[in-house]
Amino acid sequence: MSWAPGDLALCVTTEAWSNLIDSTISPGPGCGAVVEVAKITTFRDLLMVSFVEWPNDYFDAGAFRKIDPLTALQRHEFETWEAIDHAYARRRLRERAK
Repeated sequence: MSWAPGDLALCVTTEAWSNLIDSTISPGPGCGAVVEVAKITTFRDLLMVSFVEWPNDYFDAGAFRKIDPLTALQRHEFETWEAIDHAYARRRLRERAK
């Protein structure tokens, strides 16, 4: 898989993160987290990615799936549904407050 800075990545591992050098447990994204790629490198033949949220750490790229950018139509549909959802939520809050 090809990674570039700015790509969005979905964490798909449930394993705890560990330091590749000394095997200590390290903080990192949890399964289901979406993070932004900052840098890419290799270490011991592994493709590694660093994230904006963890700028000083690298993670095995195999534990992530690239999220394809939205097309203009998908972004418009998402924003439309998001606006409808927010309007519905505001209406429900007003009704509960009565």
